Amino acid sequence: MTHQNITEKKLLTQQQLENVVKEHNIADERRKALYNQALELQGALKVLQELDNASNTSSDSEPT
Repeated sequence: MTHQNITEKKLLTQQQLENVVKEHNIADERRKALYNQALELQGALKVLQELDNASNTSSDSEPT
């Protein structure tokens, strides 16, 4: 392998590495955003379930 071939291969490999790291970082940010959205939805669901239970308890104790 000539010095020129090695230099070209190094530059190509460096560019591939940068591309992979960039894609990884984008995917990681997406994963974090989805995780945070899931946490928010879990919290909202918990509140709605508590409200529903409170509503059912109040309805049961109210005279008709």
